[in-house]
Amino acid sequence: MPGRMGLVKGASTCIFQISSRTKRSASKGTRVVRSIWTIAEDGKSRIQQKLPRDCDTIPYTLWSNLNKVVIRHPTELRYYKDANSASPYKTTETSWVTYTFDSASQSSDFQSSLLRPLQLIRSFPTSRTMRLHASPFTRAFCPRLQLCALENLRIFRDTTDPNCLVCMIHYSPNFHPSNGEEYIIFRLYPPPRNSVRIREDGESCVKIKGLDIRGCSAGEQAKKAKSPQSQTERLEEEAYGSHSIEKIKIQFDSGQEKREFLQMTRQLQGLSSW
Repeated sequence: MPGRMGLVKGASTCIFQISSRTKRSASKGTRVVRSIWTIAEDGKSRIQQKLPRDCDTIPYTLWSNLNKVVIRHPTELRYYKDANSASPYKTTETSWVTYTFDSASQSSDFQSSLLRPLQLIRSFPTSRTMRLHASPFTRAFCPRLQLCALENLRIFRDTTDPNCLVCMIHYSPNFHPSNGEEYIIFRLYPPPRNSVRIREDGESCVKIKGLDIRGCSAGEQAKKAKSPQSQTERLEEEAYGSHSIEKIKIQFDSGQEKREFLQMTRQLQGLSSW
């Protein structure tokens, strides 16, 4: 039924594999098909989730449990009885699949595999992320605008440029497959244009200035999917609205999380002070 929602458990004790297969045809040319396979530990069942070809697959992580990773794309799940079955015995359409891992490190490896060449190196739970207005007139009437709450700030390293650190945080108030997943994505180091400056602000907050955040929509990334740019550059250049965000304030879940974030960024950038 349209609009009907339900929670269905696909498999319990299992392993996850991400596969890539090249398909060639006279009409469609060469295509790379990526899938996530859920394989039962006893080998008696398999579930295949095909990943979309026209946009990047950006996993979403749950704030309260970093062991869980959500894939939000309209997709078809194919169920196979065993490793030798060539055809599925059942198919199901869904737009939400949750993968639960035994540890946060396994979850990080899974996210890195989906986002290559980006490698996840740390996730920080945050309570709020706010946009700080640069204009004095705007600041007088609306000093800050909350973008999101109870999300994870994720730090990635671009393996094609080991010195490049990329920050990503989900900020969409609504989940809607047709709009794609909406994220704030910005390069922490090296700064793309202006100098990125980080300052402590109270017990659990930091202010980040010198940004040029234009957001990211997985649905819009199809427009530049064939671009020769790196994934980092492509994500950064996905315009989301006509105005960029130059300053943000991040409130971490705790003062300890904030201190670890500052320590990590300073060490990775080789800086003793900001």
